[in-house]
Amino acid sequence: MRWRMRSGDQWWRYTVVVACLLASSIGGLAQVNWHQVNEDGFGLPPSGSSQVGTELVAFGNVLLAYNDSGVYQLNDPLCAVWKKITPPVSGSFVVLGSYLFGLDSGLNLHRIAFGSDPNISANWHQVTSVGLPGGADPFPMALFNGNVYGVYRFYNYQSGGWAFEIWRSPSLGQNTMIWTKVVDNSFGDPQNNRDADFIGVYNGHIYVGTEALKGLFGDTTQYVGGGSEIWESPSGNLGTWTQVNADGFGTEVSEPISGLKLRTNRVIGCWAVYKGWLYVGTKSHLGAEVWRYNGTGKSGWQNVTPAGGGPDPFFSSPGRNNAMVVYQNDLYLAEGVAGGRLLRYDGAKWSEEVAGPNPFHAQNMGLSSLAMVGGTKLYVSTQKSIGLGATQGDQVWGYPFPSLVAAIACEGPKTLLPQLEIPKGIHLLPILIPDISGTWHSLFGIQYQVSQTGSSFTWYAAGIHETGSGTITGNQISASWKGDLGSGAATGKITTGANNVATLIQWANGNTFFR
Repeated sequence: MRWRMRSGDQWWRYTVVVACLLASSIGGLAQVNWHQVNEDGFGLPPSGSSQVGTELVAFGNVLLAYNDSGVYQLNDPLCAVWKKITPPVSGSFVVLGSYLFGLDSGLNLHRIAFGSDPNISANWHQVTSVGLPGGADPFPMALFNGNVYGVYRFYNYQSGGWAFEIWRSPSLGQNTMIWTKVVDNSFGDPQNNRDADFIGVYNGHIYVGTEALKGLFGDTTQYVGGGSEIWESPSGNLGTWTQVNADGFGTEVSEPISGLKLRTNRVIGCWAVYKGWLYVGTKSHLGAEVWRYNGTGKSGWQNVTPAGGGPDPFFSSPGRNNAMVVYQNDLYLAEGVAGGRLLRYDGAKWSEEVAGPNPFHAQNMGLSSLAMVGGTKLYVSTQKSIGLGATQGDQVWGYPFPSLVAAIACEGPKTLLPQLEIPKGIHLLPILIPDISGTWHSLFGIQYQVSQTGSSFTWYAAGIHETGSGTITGNQISASWKGDLGSGAATGKITTGANNVATLIQWANGNTFFR
């Protein structure tokens, strides 16, 4: 909840979260320690009837969100401050190694290096691909044994539908990428395998999960036979791939009128590696499932679908497992329409973190994406649709933001949520963020240049080619870094002087920064 107050010529916006008294409650469950970190729709209404929603990608300690209205960078989660940025790419982001890849409106591939500002066009490099028909760019999806693996989609006139090939390149980080084909013609079955939904690495092998939709998601007449396939290779070489699951994981339901057996799993929505297993989440008009694999072939799969998911013998409803991420030793699963839950799995049982089918807000029809930033914060985005009556755009929520009484002073202009009268007995005390921007020196004679936006910052030490980033909470600071001397992370304490400008940073690892 936010209140707007006038102080001289400056607007202040106070975010006050009061445990128990003011905690938001959805479906009777308090969303403890969850905090909305954006203005609904980034200030724009929902568009069309898309069920994709806002997507998230974590690039180092930078969180980007993107949808059909543009690309946004999170500057300050406590104050819900985002900056709309204008990179040469519009979405379809993927992180491989220390690079972020994306596609522009012409489906041309671009990349940017870790630590670079994504809002500066010169930091992005367009990739020239060599080896494919017409110089086409495969979309990179995985990094395995030093090679980038990507998918090239094309229309197969013989099968009368879309098909794909898998190509690989050793040229990560180079402006010209040389590609070699390693999977031909949809694993030889273009009638069933219309796309590659994921490429991932598990247990020293590389995997591809296929999509088996020939038409609309809800057209169950195409659900006879076939289904999503999982292929595995120990090397990624051409001719070394083996299918390691039954088509569609073998799950079937009977069509009530015709009696036809319908293979439900046609789309792979997400995947993750967790506690020695490969997890795969499906999407299906007849009920989505979660399967896990131990690497032993077709007999190595186990159905671990959470209660409330999957097909029902009497009535099946659409399910979409949209995203998975491992956060603090648990596996998190974000459901889209129609489940809409955020679920947590410890390897043995599922628990519900956020209830559906309208998570966080009555107009949210599901969850679309998950991202972990800096190993400490988990973010989830929602999806809304004009076609289902939404009047406000997508939301992004973050965790954990402790729900004990807290007050954060945020200088304007900022996004303002509905104004409320301050309850009696609640005293607001502005907590100003120390200013650590500028030049610093360390005990080891290294010079750092620090840039700061709100409670987030980055640094660069030219002498050791080191990039770092982190966040500030009160007088506490946390950072992680990578450079010539290696990588690491540490917390510390900030000492400030006049005008709240930091004068000293004492790190827990024994180092000290001084002006």
